[in-house]
Amino acid sequence: MSEMEAERPIEDSKASSVPTAERGAEQGSLLAGEPYGVMRQRRGSRRWAVAAWVAIALGAAAIIGLHGVGERAALGAGPQEPKAGDQAPVELVARALVGVKQWDAGSGSSEQLALQLEPAARQQVDPATTPAGDLVRFATLAGEMAGAEAALDLLDAAEAQFEGATKAKAGREHLAALFAAQDELSGPITPRADTLDRLSAQREALRALHTTAPPDGEAVDDSAYADGIRQDIRMLRRIYMDAGPADVASDEQARLVERHGYFGRLALAFGQGEGAAQRDWVHAKSAQTFRVVFAAVALIVTAMLSGFVLFVVALVLLARGRVTRRLGWQIQELKTRHHAFVETMAIFLWCFVGVTLVASLLHDAMQIDLSHVLIWLLLPVALWPLARGVRGRELAMGLGWHANGKGAAGVGKEMVCGVVGYLAGLPIFVLGIVLTFLLLLIPGTHAEHPVTQEIDSSLWGYLRLLMLASLWAPLVEETMFRGALLTHARSWMPSVAAAALVGFLFAAIHPQGWAAIPALMSLGVIFALIREWRGSLIGSMTVHALHNGFLITMLTLAVG
Repeated sequence: MSEMEAERPIEDSKASSVPTAERGAEQGSLLAGEPYGVMRQRRGSRRWAVAAWVAIALGAAAIIGLHGVGERAALGAGPQEPKAGDQAPVELVARALVGVKQWDAGSGSSEQLALQLEPAARQQVDPATTPAGDLVRFATLAGEMAGAEAALDLLDAAEAQFEGATKAKAGREHLAALFAAQDELSGPITPRADTLDRLSAQREALRALHTTAPPDGEAVDDSAYADGIRQDIRMLRRIYMDAGPADVASDEQARLVERHGYFGRLALAFGQGEGAAQRDWVHAKSAQTFRVVFAAVALIVTAMLSGFVLFVVALVLLARGRVTRRLGWQIQELKTRHHAFVETMAIFLWCFVGVTLVASLLHDAMQIDLSHVLIWLLLPVALWPLARGVRGRELAMGLGWHANGKGAAGVGKEMVCGVVGYLAGLPIFVLGIVLTFLLLLIPGTHAEHPVTQEIDSSLWGYLRLLMLASLWAPLVEETMFRGALLTHARSWMPSVAAAALVGFLFAAIHPQGWAAIPALMSLGVIFALIREWRGSLIGSMTVHALHNGFLITMLTLAVG
């Protein structure tokens, strides 16, 4: 008996009607020469499937639009009071850099490291576009890594964002007065005609600037936010010009820490030796972050090396036809009911839009974020195929809710296979990361999940994020994308094309930004190929949970 026949996930009385030769053909290469698993669907079913795909496209567009509306609303609200918890990703990088410098202190190479990092930092921090609050925080890091002059340069840039309009207006008035005075002068020398024309044009331009209100982008910001930033700038100037916070009052120091957290303490540690409270606190936190980052990098490198070996082994086995693809022949047994699964995905996306809108309305009305609770209402959508006549056993097969006929004993095997498949797919993930990095080089692009702003050191905050990232996401997202959607896509597409399509939709609706699509899409492809290989969804659920859990845990430990 073949491996495929021995590990059939669900016994079906009609299974014997499928010729063995056809089943053998389903074990072809994932890359070429494979059947598409085209089903004999009724015309009505095909029409429903087409309508469902249209609804999926519109639903994905609506979700992307909601993300864009949220970003524009945040921008339209104007500059906000900076909060210490809003900069977890930036703080993580800052703490790691300070930790490297501290670890390498005394060898002399830390100063060389600062010189190497300064050009890259200047490319990433554009004083003209970086918010003033971020420039203030970057100034404290620059002061620690490169000295007081680097910090003062960034403080000048931050101040220029608020004071530039006032100085520009004063300059325009001064020059206009000079030209007006020149008009009254007379002398024996008559200027050349082209000089007179040039001066006349300049006078007209200056008069226009003088009589016209400054553009909105140059208006002086007199808000509480701007006032607070100005106070921070003045305070930090005293620190970096006086080589320490000796002349800064205790209440001012407390306010700086409250507004800027780690960066505030980093500024207060400037010029302080070992034994000073702020310096010891900065050293302790930076060392903690460095150790966590070092351990994470070691694990990632080990996983990458193992992954490249497994990737080569997988390619060899695929070339020899030694890999059994269970999803293909499982789809054959679903007969004509694939449209019910693509309908499930369409309903899920539109229900997600509805839940998002309801959560937003409740937040505006009650100032309570219930989105983490409401999203669990989306899970029952997976049962929609039952309403379309799909039997329970067919539903389990189509969604991948099974352990290949092994019951509880097979769950462990599927989990292990999922980890192996994830490691073998890491080269694909590396490719996605590289593409995302290249996209981030384009000015104005960013890639950051909003959840990173919620990371803190509290146990409840960690558990709440873990529930979302390592329980809800693996269970619901895998069921919908690698379960329902992939099942239908594989009924009319080859496996790699179906994995790419599902992976793209998976990445596109996430809020990290379009630059992150290659990285997220590569993960979606890996999860889809695990489902293709095993037929079961247990493996992809497992590695989805482990991947997200690892990131959340490392970030929490690093900034906690």
